[in-house]
Amino acid sequence: MIINKIYSSVYWDVKRIITENPQFGISENQFRQDFTSHFSEEFLVYKLLGKAYGHRNYKQFTGVEMKAIIGDTEPDYYIRNGNKLFLFEVKDSFIAGKFKQSFNVVAIEKELKKKYYGRDEPGQEKAVKQLVTRIKTSLELGYPFDENYKVRSLNVYPVLIVYDINLTVPGMERALMSWFSDAMKVLNEEMAKKNIKGYKVNDLVVLHIDGLCMLSEYLAAGRLKLEELINDYLQRYRKLLSQNEGKTFAEVKANVLSTYLTFQHYVMDTILAVPVKHRLVPRELRLLD
Repeated sequence: MIINKIYSSVYWDVKRIITENPQFGISENQFRQDFTSHFSEEFLVYKLLGKAYGHRNYKQFTGVEMKAIIGDTEPDYYIRNGNKLFLFEVKDSFIAGKFKQSFNVVAIEKELKKKYYGRDEPGQEKAVKQLVTRIKTSLELGYPFDENYKVRSLNVYPVLIVYDINLTVPGMERALMSWFSDAMKVLNEEMAKKNIKGYKVNDLVVLHIDGLCMLSEYLAAGRLKLEELINDYLQRYRKLLSQNEGKTFAEVKANVLSTYLTFQHYVMDTILAVPVKHRLVPRELRLLD
């Protein structure tokens, strides 16, 4: 939780200074926009993914680089290695305390969908729906900076990077995955009508910024591969759900509950399973070097 604590502390300290000093001429809304765009995405996430993959000969672009080429509708980070395409969306919206403390499932779900899915209208899409739109663009070879691949063999890995640790609890992550799955069903039908087929889009995974920080060391060293982590995690999830035949109710229930291990926790468990003497020292405390 180191990055999360640093992030929260910096945000609230600077916000307080701005509020107490109106002579700076910086509104709270402008500060929020600049902080989320320039620090959360353009500095922190770019630095971590750049560290993990920057030395590899992959097709990779930051959101800023893509925006300079195509304007808008770009993912926050784009990496393609052969037929494997990673699309990253970064979101640092937080679920307000009044919703979390209300224990009102309907209200919490409504707020979550408002901030992380949005509406199926131009300009109203949020993280999950934005990822589906980015996937559509990739399937239609709509990115001029990367058109040299075969759609029929494309294997897409959508990743949502979040700053709110509450988004990595089981119920929250499953809601995001469900909305993504529903939107992908619609997109798949649209692609079929255009005779675009053969591709594979994996289920959405949600990774907290702390998890990305820890994982980036292992990705950079080649000790772990993101695609293998996602494949193993999703395979585990599907396998547990299918292991119901000949089982008692208690065993079926245990299997279902076991599927609620989130991707964030799966990644951290994988890293913590590495013997201490072989663990890589995270560089999160040297991010400002």
